[in-house]
Amino acid sequence: MSNSPCPTDDFVMTATMVIETADPSILAKIEGQLAFMDLALMALEKNRGDSAMFKQVARSVQSIRGACRNWGLAEMELLACDLSDWLAQLRKAAVEMTDEELELLQRCTSALQAALASEMQNLPVPETFRSVSDEIRRTVHESLLMTAS
Repeated sequence: MSNSPCPTDDFVMTATMVIETADPSILAKIEGQLAFMDLALMALEKNRGDSAMFKQVARSVQSIRGACRNWGLAEMELLACDLSDWLAQLRKAAVEMTDEELELLQRCTSALQAALASEMQNLPVPETFRSVSDEIRRTVHESLLMTAS
């Protein structure tokens, strides 16, 4: 897990997603990291054991998380935080990703892309974003329960 705490659900519930003064270069950075993740996930699909590519995906998630934190994109930050925790658990387990895990990672990337597109248009995050966010949070929780037993 990272040094900075994830935002709480209460914080996310009270935070707004409208960032009128967001620096376009920050939003472009997030967009670039998400585009890289798409490419990296295609590479992982062909070679699940590519630990260097897996580490690059984890770094991209951390970059996205930091950029979201800096600009108050609380819901996106929370998903990136949960995703980062899940990737750390997968890395610690040192096993190749399953089809289901890869598919969830792809859906998280797509959800972040959709949320960013909404953010750039000053629209609320799509409901599909929230369902993926809930799913990754459940996955992290279940994974922690399994490692604690």
